[in-house]
Amino acid sequence: MEGAQMERSLRGVQLTVGLLMLVCFSFAVQAAMEVPEPYPEPMRQPRGGFPLTSQTIQSWHVYVEDTRPEGEANYGILNPGDHEIGIMDNWWTAVSSGTQHTSIRSTDGLRVNSTPYNHASDSTTGADNYWLDTADRELHFYMTYSQMDNNTVAEYSNWTSGNPPTNDYGKYMAERHATTDGWALGWSINKYVNGLPMTKIGDYDMDIFVHNGKGVVLDGDEVYISDPQITSSNHISELAVDTQGNRLPTKWNESTMAYDAAANPQYMNYHGKSAQDIEDIGDSMEVHERNPYGTGPNVYGSYIDDRTPQWVLDNLVDDEGDPYTYDDAFTQRSDLFLCESIGGVIAGLAGYDEYNPERNNWGDQQVIRIDLGQDALEELDKIVLYDFGYYTGNPADPDGQVDPTEIVFYVDWIGGQFCIWYDEDGNGEYDEEVDLLLPDNRIYIAQVTINPIPEPTSLMTLGSLGLLGLLKRKKNRTTL
Repeated sequence: MEGAQMERSLRGVQLTVGLLMLVCFSFAVQAAMEVPEPYPEPMRQPRGGFPLTSQTIQSWHVYVEDTRPEGEANYGILNPGDHEIGIMDNWWTAVSSGTQHTSIRSTDGLRVNSTPYNHASDSTTGADNYWLDTADRELHFYMTYSQMDNNTVAEYSNWTSGNPPTNDYGKYMAERHATTDGWALGWSINKYVNGLPMTKIGDYDMDIFVHNGKGVVLDGDEVYISDPQITSSNHISELAVDTQGNRLPTKWNESTMAYDAAANPQYMNYHGKSAQDIEDIGDSMEVHERNPYGTGPNVYGSYIDDRTPQWVLDNLVDDEGDPYTYDDAFTQRSDLFLCESIGGVIAGLAGYDEYNPERNNWGDQQVIRIDLGQDALEELDKIVLYDFGYYTGNPADPDGQVDPTEIVFYVDWIGGQFCIWYDEDGNGEYDEEVDLLLPDNRIYIAQVTINPIPEPTSLMTLGSLGLLGLLKRKKNRTTL
């Protein structure tokens, strides 16, 4: 009897020691976890030399929703537990986000060539620059960092252009880019073939929403100087053509929710445009900013997805219990013509991230949501997102960012509609038991991974409860 009691006591000591070790381990893990620091103030360096820092290339996480309850529609926001597909590092370029697309109009005046390239060389020939691949029936997305966009108003005002030099160009560039803050989302659709007749093949509808995209003030200082805006759009009016042949969108007025003269005085001055010209250019843009919510002019109207910014605001909250907001809404409503490539750029993405995995405050990061309409999907076989990897920053480096990895989604007719799906097993064929179907045809690009592991204190609590449960079971067994 004494031997059995001694054995039970020994087991109790062992379990107690185990509990203490787990507590110590939990505190050690908690001490070892580093709380992410806020993203530092972006580089503010004048053009010339294009110096980079380690923050210039960022990782952007690609997600799709898979947290919806049985039989219900997805939520329309990125939640912890959603499925991360992969990571895409941004492309780097010295030029402005608005000139990454060539946007050259063909002689018939309608078909467009939009072939993004990074202007790594002063030459515009394909041999000296990296051109993003284009392909028929494919939509290609990329994140980019534009060194030229990342300048303050003061720095732009010192730029000169023309003969004789004038500061009008610097003032225009300050108006256009001083709040774009470097990062942008760009895309192109289809492949351009010259010399073919103009033939419309369909419509193309896509919506893009941005959460936490605007400038954020921290500790009294404006750290994230940004305001997402359109800097490239196709099928735009000839009124937007500058002396270099670029087609330049006008700036969105946040106060009036319109493309108007009040937001574009330097555009009008430098390019010699009237107030009516500004409105006409805005009307002609096929990639267009909208008022996300139901008051004021130019309110976003959707027939792609009923989880609109207004529905999300009215029905969903973030981790703090506050209404979840999309600050910006952008629409692409394009006519597609045979053998043309079209696209757009949304600049001014701050790369904002205040996410802390210990708090799991998943609402405090920047998220880009992309919705694709049925008419757009009907014209696609693939959706490709490019991961460019890290680049040292030397424009003369021949290796550069010229061999991106592709993150590929496929488009097929599934269940009575066109659907996006991800090939989990990599065999190129849709298998509903294995592959990931996106019935709502939404893709998210986020700043951080939001699939949290249990917090150290939670691990400690769970472990302690587990050991206490074992002790209780041992005690119960000894009293039988």
